[in-house]
Amino acid sequence: MKQARKNEAGGVLIIILVAVALFAALSYTVSSMMRSGSPDHISVEKSKLSGSQMLDFGRQVRRVIQDLRISNGCTTEEISFTSESGDDYEHTPAAADTCKVFHSDGGAISYLPPVKEWLAKISPAPALQGTWYFPANVCAEDVGSGAAGCGSDGTDNEDVIMILPYISEQICEQINKQLGLTAIPTETGDAWPSGGDAYVGSFANDTELNQGGRQQGCFQGSGSNTPPSGTYHFYQVLVPR
Repeated sequence: MKQARKNEAGGVLIIILVAVALFAALSYTVSSMMRSGSPDHISVEKSKLSGSQMLDFGRQVRRVIQDLRISNGCTTEEISFTSESGDDYEHTPAAADTCKVFHSDGGAISYLPPVKEWLAKISPAPALQGTWYFPANVCAEDVGSGAAGCGSDGTDNEDVIMILPYISEQICEQINKQLGLTAIPTETGDAWPSGGDAYVGSFANDTELNQGGRQQGCFQGSGSNTPPSGTYHFYQVLVPR
């Protein structure tokens, strides 16, 4: 009887030791994952989600503008991106509320403030970072009727575009991967007016976005242009002209 109890006690001790060893091995594995791949994997997943949110918002704004032109009879020149009184996108004279993308009587969609985690860590923060930018006088090459040189061809072929300037490189990569691009294209010149001019319903020659006819995506700046090299930017063509 005593021998049986000793055997039982020995068996329990072995089980406890095996459990302790397995727990230690599991702890080591989890710790190794946290030190190596796991945090990066989480970061990639967050970047994919952030990129999807930008892409979806760009498409939503584009669809709303199409609805305003069809349902409300708004011309392209009457489309307004003003989201609060006195901002840079107020028309003169003021656009009708029914032609305002972010007004309850117009497009009735909520303005999506850019999330801090979307943005590149640049100090001091450059002008336009942290806000959706709807530039004036930009034509996208091979989109609509604008071909190469459309930024200075004297023709009324500028497009309505939205840009989220100075986002993180990783999110930029994930945006383009979702669009089937394997690299981040480099803008060859100025992508938007150096003065940050806002769209208020008129068009003139100024700058040219050279992105090979793509109407949505992410690019990097180059040289001493606007924006400069080493910076990354999401864009969506809203109205090709």
